[in-house]
Amino acid sequence: MLVPVAAAIPAAVGISSEYVGKISVFNGKEISACTLQAAAEAEAVLSGAERFKSMVPLCVGVSVTAGSFALIAPAFAHQCLARFGVTLAPEVYLMFPLISVLSAAVAGLSYQETQALCGKAIGTGTRRFSKSSDIGRTWLSASEQVTPDSERLKQKITTFVISCLPAPLLALVLPGHLAHAGVICATAAAAQSAFYLAGCEYEIARALDAVALKTRAAAISETYANQGARSGAILPFTSALGGVCAAGAAAAVELLPLIHNLGAQAVVSVVFPTAAAVVAAAASVAKVRTEVNAVAAKAASEIFGDANRLASTDDEKTSIGATTRGTMEPMRGVIELVQLAKNSVVKVAKAKTRNLRNRFGNGGGNAALAAA
Repeated sequence: MLVPVAAAIPAAVGISSEYVGKISVFNGKEISACTLQAAAEAEAVLSGAERFKSMVPLCVGVSVTAGSFALIAPAFAHQCLARFGVTLAPEVYLMFPLISVLSAAVAGLSYQETQALCGKAIGTGTRRFSKSSDIGRTWLSASEQVTPDSERLKQKITTFVISCLPAPLLALVLPGHLAHAGVICATAAAAQSAFYLAGCEYEIARALDAVALKTRAAAISETYANQGARSGAILPFTSALGGVCAAGAAAAVELLPLIHNLGAQAVVSVVFPTAAAVVAAAASVAKVRTEVNAVAAKAASEIFGDANRLASTDDEKTSIGATTRGTMEPMRGVIELVQLAKNSVVKVAKAKTRNLRNRFGNGGGNAALAAA
């Protein structure tokens, strides 16, 4: 009984390794599928934000054009009166400021929607991949979620009304005749639209960075899951080899009475259990690889659980505008780019100065620098 049992035990080890390894493989595949789904949802939300943001440049163009026509309107009215004796109605001075103010109001609504969608894109997957202890503090029931929705609708109306007020109030406060007030109102509304455009670009930049990192995390999770699938692909074959070794050991026992040489009997008795043990060892290594890859896929997906933990230490050193906690700040990124440009200009200037000194010598270099 020793020979069949010695071959059956490694075969059982190989079969159990296949079971555990396949579970790890499919766990990693399911986790990577969830991360890919969350990343795709974030991309879809970001596309909606981009769609709302695309209206703002149009509003800026309309406001700027209306401001230009408001500036030209007094001269046009004067020429009509001088050449044709026609006096234009005062409503002409109010038409272009009205268009500019309405464009600014639409830009304000677009900015609000863009800001809300960008925040949703940044937070997509956060609750889904967070721990239960973290979700408990921010959990909202269905009835509690009704109030924020109604407040959001009220905020839209408030934003539209507030967006229409600054430019007309500024035109009323500043002294001047009607045409001058129209120019002030139109240009102020154009500046307001440009401000909303800058705010939209700020929010879009943050959302793009966050969604790109989410997509990268999903890709990393999928990579580890696929790597685990490759490691686990050989497990059925190792199990089959273990079964063959166990069956071969059972058949060898039946053949032992026919072999009269003691050394040959020892070789036949040992070869199948030894092969089964080697195959079981290979299956154990493949199982450990699948488990490691599944854990790595899970660790990559946990990035979704914390929006402030989207970037690693290496990314913080290389990315533009990344804070110490990994999120992107566009203003900080602009300052860093300005500093890089300044350092580049200073470096080039120092190199040019060094070349001139080496070419003309100290005296000639000073003269050349003075001439330059």
